[in-house]
Amino acid sequence: MRTFPRRARRRAWISVAVFLVARAASAQDVATVRPLSYTRVVLANGLVALFNEDHSSPIVGIGVWYHVGAKDEQAGHTGLAHLCEHMMFEGSPNVAPGQFMAMIHAGGGNSTRWAETSEDRTFYYETVPSTMLEQTLWLEADRMARPFQASDSARLDAVRTVIRNERQANVENRPFGSANALTLGILYGGDHPYRGGLGPMDDLNGATFSGMRQFCAPYYVPNNAVIAMSGDFNAGQARAMVERYFGSIPRGAAVTHPRMQPTIQGERRVVLEDPRGRGRALRIAWAGVGFAEPDKFALNALAAELQGNAASGLEKALVYDRQLATAVFVGHFDNENGGVFQIEAYPRGAAPLGAIEDVVDSVVRATRDARPTDAQLRRFKNANAVAATVSLQGRVFRADTLAQGQGWANDPVAYAKQVSAAARVTPADVQQVAAKYLTANRLVLSMVPAGKLNLASKPEKPYENAVSIMPAEVKR
Repeated sequence: MRTFPRRARRRAWISVAVFLVARAASAQDVATVRPLSYTRVVLANGLVALFNEDHSSPIVGIGVWYHVGAKDEQAGHTGLAHLCEHMMFEGSPNVAPGQFMAMIHAGGGNSTRWAETSEDRTFYYETVPSTMLEQTLWLEADRMARPFQASDSARLDAVRTVIRNERQANVENRPFGSANALTLGILYGGDHPYRGGLGPMDDLNGATFSGMRQFCAPYYVPNNAVIAMSGDFNAGQARAMVERYFGSIPRGAAVTHPRMQPTIQGERRVVLEDPRGRGRALRIAWAGVGFAEPDKFALNALAAELQGNAASGLEKALVYDRQLATAVFVGHFDNENGGVFQIEAYPRGAAPLGAIEDVVDSVVRATRDARPTDAQLRRFKNANAVAATVSLQGRVFRADTLAQGQGWANDPVAYAKQVSAAARVTPADVQQVAAKYLTANRLVLSMVPAGKLNLASKPEKPYENAVSIMPAEVKR
């Protein structure tokens, strides 16, 4: 999957929601969502704890959210945030290496991935029986109290092998697996570019245990963390547990983060060759906005308008009318400080990428010139509300959503207020952001099999080969 993972998951829900509400949208008022009920507590050491009670089943989703990601790294030392994520499972003062997961499993708990690192945050999570809440909080507190103190260089070498395999599976052995990092590197360059979490192996191979700990320790402090839980517990009792196990952990120094700004100037035409690639794809991307920016809602609506369906937008133009593409996807993917507005199309047969680019440009121009209809906007708004609701079915997703709102907007239920803000978007707002963001400052990325540069979009135009300009963080 070439779309940006975390935002793509939400985009998938929106696509499903569009289908579900499309028939009824014209006859319904715009939907809203009811925010999750929660209790918020801030400990003396700065740790924010969020409690969402739900007694419908005897389980609890628990998440610990640290405000550190790939954007906090420096050139030549990339991949450290992800490395620290793995090292947090390699022992703590009272838990032997590898026993964190074993103890959760022994109590009947589990997790889909246990942890993930993005450009902006690192999130640890598990779902456990409600009877195991206290033990799980103790486990999380044990490794927050003295992060990386019970590990060593030998454990780092073992983790390095695991990450090498992860990178091979997700980047190096996946067709056009470096496209996302390449896109971010071109749109957001500079001293602290937005970058993917799986840095180049050269950086990872050069990382030392002391260097890893020196980078991560300042971020793994209670005043840079949020613990959120959703499920079958009593909030007062859960608060007492959090205070008992986390309250004595010392506050760390204040943490700062680099501010991301788009750096692309003019159009950049780039061709990404890949020996594993058998098909082709065209991606056109612009810099968007971050999680809490007000233009985000109109950009999301713009993406839905451009995507369209069998009766409108790029799907109609490329897939049904001209039959140039088998599929087209449009989305706005927001990080904390910036985003990516992206159109990606997959050609049908030998259809030229240049012909697809011409159609995309034509539809984008038409969208800038004409406002969406009320029916199109209503369809997006209802789909957006459905997506927000459906995405909160899992307990861990609720914990993640509350923690993200707290971490990025200082508001655990920011998501619900954002749905309401999206419901107020007007046709004029959508037209305005189309003109503001879909400008000549863009990336046109052709993804072609190795040695097939002639299959790029409009190869007669000057272009850059990705091999020569690949950001350091995506080189192998």
